Amino acid sequence: MELELIEPYLYPEQGARLGRLIAKAVKARLKAA
Repeated sequence: MELELIEPYLYPEQGARLGRLIAKAVKARLKAA
């Protein structure tokens, strides 16, 4: 799960998608909880 939150920071070129990726990861974490 942590990788889903950290991974975007490893790829600056995906900055435009950063918010969407984080939201997706948070949603997945909330569903799993």
